[in-house]
Amino acid sequence: MSVGGDGNVSSTTETTPALEEPEPSSQPYFDNATKREYTAAVGQPAYLHCRVKNLGDRARSWDDVASRASLDQLMDESNGAELARLRAVSKPEAGIWLHALPSPQLGTLLDNDSLRVAVRLRLGCKICEAHTYMCSMVDAQGRHGLHCVRSAGRLSRHRGIMRYHPKSLVSANIPSILEPPGLSRNDGKRPDGLTLIPWEKGRCLLWDATCVCTFAPSHVASTIATPGAAAELAAKQKIAKYSGLMDNYIFVPVATGIWGHDGKTFIKSIGRRMRHCGLDIRSGTFLMQRISLAVQRGNAASALGIFASDAFRSKKHSFFLFIVRL
Repeated sequence: MSVGGDGNVSSTTETTPALEEPEPSSQPYFDNATKREYTAAVGQPAYLHCRVKNLGDRARSWDDVASRASLDQLMDESNGAELARLRAVSKPEAGIWLHALPSPQLGTLLDNDSLRVAVRLRLGCKICEAHTYMCSMVDAQGRHGLHCVRSAGRLSRHRGIMRYHPKSLVSANIPSILEPPGLSRNDGKRPDGLTLIPWEKGRCLLWDATCVCTFAPSHVASTIATPGAAAELAAKQKIAKYSGLMDNYIFVPVATGIWGHDGKTFIKSIGRRMRHCGLDIRSGTFLMQRISLAVQRGNAASALGIFASDAFRSKKHSFFLFIVRL
């Protein structure tokens, strides 16, 4: 049995013109020096080994075919939150933090706990033992803390995302402030930031960031069908929330995690302005990496925050008993 240069299997071992080795500068081709006759037992799989030469920069495309087939098979075998996870991690921006250079000097190095939780969340591995939390049952994947309002780590995730926008805007010669006074709604809530000079069309820009959870029970049905659906819904809710300020300002909702369209456009615009100021042409990519790393740190803090809350309540309860006994 032989494998021809076009990938077809024939029953002859004679060398045909299709098997002749082309010139080194031509397209990829199969190496004829590999074994071309195989013996296999009936009913058992037979593995036909081949070697492809002259791949050049096409090796990635060959690997992508097998990777895509494996992903499709996993999706066919999954449902519920697992299917939502697979659809989410298949988005390019979901793994942009993996391309960041891990450097403590640049602030792009994840600590051991954050890296462990981030990788396990991405792969769907076990994070903890299943246990009962004060508001719900926590499964072994530990995803409840990502969307639980009582988790001790949710605020740190939001603060981590917020701090990179003013820094990047300053690098683009655009001064800004966080939580601008005087722009609150009727309930006192304020957007995350405001540029102090016009952004475009003579108006300053307001932004408000949020990080939504793909695995939240209220989002799973939509994220199974469309990855990033939770981020787009959160962006629409932000626009409705601050609609009263949009007559005088440009408002941008920055939904991270699986990035929403408006958030990606905003970050790309900042990166373009940073390049115009003479900074690195990859400034926009670096900014997305830093924000993505902040999301991973925040996710780890949120996933582990339910244990911190339990410890805090236990300590508080013990302190209360101590006061009573006194």
